[in-house]
Amino acid sequence: MAGAMAAHMDAGAVATHHERVFEFLLSALGLRERAPWPMAQTAAVESACVSAFLSLVMKLSERQFRPLFSRLLEWSGRSGVGAVPEGRRAAFYRLVAALAQRLRSMFAPYFRHVLPDAVEILSRHKPPTEKKVKKRRKAGAEEPPLAERQTAYLLVLEVVRCIHRCCQYDNVGLMDQDRFEAVFPGVVCQLRGPEPEREVLEGLGEGLEPELEGGLAAAREEGAETLGVAVVGCLAQMAVVGGSDAMWKPLNRKVLVTARKGGRRTRLLALAVLHELVDRLKDEYLPLVPETLQYLSELLEDSDQMVANKTRKAIKAMEELSSEKLDRYLKP
Repeated sequence: MAGAMAAHMDAGAVATHHERVFEFLLSALGLRERAPWPMAQTAAVESACVSAFLSLVMKLSERQFRPLFSRLLEWSGRSGVGAVPEGRRAAFYRLVAALAQRLRSMFAPYFRHVLPDAVEILSRHKPPTEKKVKKRRKAGAEEPPLAERQTAYLLVLEVVRCIHRCCQYDNVGLMDQDRFEAVFPGVVCQLRGPEPEREVLEGLGEGLEPELEGGLAAAREEGAETLGVAVVGCLAQMAVVGGSDAMWKPLNRKVLVTARKGGRRTRLLALAVLHELVDRLKDEYLPLVPETLQYLSELLEDSDQMVANKTRKAIKAMEELSSEKLDRYLKP
C-alpha cells in the first residue's frame, strides 16, 4: 500500500509528505530487530518495504534524496552513534543494493559513504577454516543461537551483493586502487570455511538474484550456496572494474592462496572465481597464467575428484586462451 501511494504521489504531495513516508518505511524496515518472526516472512516484508522505498525515491529530486540518505546512514549505524543490531544492517545493505540497481550510475557516488563500513563488517565476520570448525565441534563448543547465525550469514550476503553493485555501476572511478586493496581481501576471505549448515540456509527467504548471480555457471555447477555464488560474482565484477594488472595480480594471488589453505568448498569456489576471471578478462588474464598454474598443479593431485576435474577444466580454458599447451608451467 505504501509503495502504491508513493508511486502515485504528485510533485506537491512528494514535497509535503516524503519525509513522513520515509520515516514510516524506515520503521517498517527495522522489522528484524523487533519481531521474532520466521526469516522467510521477515524477508517478504522487507521486500515489500524496499519496493516502496524505490517507488518513493524515484519521485524525489537529488536535493530531496540527499538528506534522506544521510538519515538512512544514521539509522544503519554508519554514523558510529551507538550499537546497531545486525538485522538492521542487513536490511540497510539490501536497500542500498536495490537503490544502486534502480539508480545505477547516479547512485555510484553514494557508495563512498558505505564501503568503509562494508569492509569493517567483512573483517568482523571472517569465516573460520574447516580445521577450526572441526576442532570446535570435536571439543563440544556451543554454537551461537540459530537466529544469530542466520542474521550473520544474511548480513555478509547483503554486503557482498552491495559491493558487487558498487563495482557494476561505478562510472566515477570510485573503486580506485586504494579502495580496491581495502575491499577485496574481505570478500576473498568469504571463500573460506565449510558449507553452511542446512538449518542456517533454510527459511532465509530469497535466494539467488538472477541479475547478479544467475549467470555464474561455474559456481552453480558445484552446487554452491547463495553466499558462495555471490562472492564469486562479486570478485569477478571487482576484477572487471579494477581494470589493471596492479589490481588483478593481488586479487588472483589471494584467491590462489586461499584455495591452497582451504577445504573442498573453498577450493571449488576459488576455481569458480578463476573461471570467471579467465572468461571476463580474456587476453588480459594471460600475464597471470604462469603464477596461477603453479598453484593449480597442486590441485591436480587433489584427493577430491571434483576438485581435480575442475582444475583440469581451468587449465584447459587457459590453454584455449593462450593457444598453447601449458605443461611446462606445471610443477613436476
